[in-house]
Amino acid sequence: MRLGMHGDEYKLPAFGVPLAAEALKNLGFDVAKPDRHLLRALAAFGLIEAGTWPNRGHRGTPKPSRRLFVDAMAAAEAIAAAGKVPVALVDNAIWLLCAKSGAWWTNPQLEELTETSDA
Repeated sequence: MRLGMHGDEYKLPAFGVPLAAEALKNLGFDVAKPDRHLLRALAAFGLIEAGTWPNRGHRGTPKPSRRLFVDAMAAAEAIAAAGKVPVALVDNAIWLLCAKSGAWWTNPQLEELTETSDA
């Protein structure tokens, strides 16, 4: 992820962590792209600490930061390892839950996935 880090000698202009991750995915690396969909889903699941999160009750996205990007990528890797599936599969499944061209779930709908039943 050094391509997306500020001040690094490998930094490409206007190339942040999400775009660097997307480029690496396109090159065949098994990584998650920490875009708005991954950030809000993982925060709604309680797997990353969202910090500032305007419009949390609908489809708002936590305020992005490098730390949040890295935490989201690590959480996606942990889910993938637990399920013994590629990280890209986890990333794509979450994207399909959240994107407008997918299921387009709201944050409360995503939070419901983490609720357990006492029955």
